[in-house]
Amino acid sequence: MDLHGNIELMLFENRIKELEEDFGIDLKNPSDSEPIAFKVKISKDENFTRMNILKIESLKDAKKRENKNKTKRDSRTSYDNCNTF
Repeated sequence: MDLHGNIELMLFENRIKELEEDFGIDLKNPSDSEPIAFKVKISKDENFTRMNILKIESLKDAKKRENKNKTKRDSRTSYDNCNTF
């Protein structure tokens, strides 16, 4: 889980609506919102690196799942490439 890095992410309208409705995020003032986590799939070809959002959830829920699953996996986490918004 990456809690310190920064990344820019472009979202389509349906994902923006999900952020507003499901997480109560005001995109005009996102600093007033609770942190969220993005679970993404990263793919790379010869020209581009792409990130596809698989899941959006609260950071609190992502951390709970992470702690629960740590004993079931190797050192890789299910939220290797997540960040807060």
